[in-house]
Amino acid sequence: MREEKNRKAPFEDDGRVIARMDLPGMPGVESRVAPRRPEAAEAVGDTADAPPVEPLVLSREERRAMRRAAWIVGVQTALLAGAILTLSFFLVWLWIH
Repeated sequence: MREEKNRKAPFEDDGRVIARMDLPGMPGVESRVAPRRPEAAEAVGDTADAPPVEPLVLSREERRAMRRAAWIVGVQTALLAGAILTLSFFLVWLWIH
């Protein structure tokens, strides 16, 4: 009568590591995580030996522009939230009266 739906094949783990989820310095990581396989680190590219990232050096004008942009975004967000809140209060007031 009714045809059986095509079902997906059951998931089979091939053991590849896409992204390591063990964070160094996180408490309890060593006890919960299985020992790392060296071939997994080579396949993905281990970032533990990566060179340190240089700190961002900005001029005074660049810092000022970043602060100004942050303030503008904050003020826009606050105005939008206030307008939505005011509109909702007004609509509730209209509904009640």
